[in-house]
Amino acid sequence: MMIVDKDRLFEKIDEMENYLRELEEYLPEQEEDYLNNGLRKRACERAFQLASENLLDICNFIISEKGFGMPFDSKDSVKM
Repeated sequence: MMIVDKDRLFEKIDEMENYLRELEEYLPEQEEDYLNNGLRKRACERAFQLASENLLDICNFIISEKGFGMPFDSKDSVKM
């Protein structure tokens, strides 16, 4: 079983929370405003992508610490 760097884990959690806050800032009130503004849409997509990557990193840290074995794919990482 690997020992997880808890500072790195908390850093990943903080990063994920920051990306989610950014996503909230970028989301417009109306769906139409989102769909018709390419720059805003891409900013939302990127913030969501980065938050998701951090979530997977967090899941994989925990899986490693708990010795759950190798996840089959990203979906499996979240389900474990």
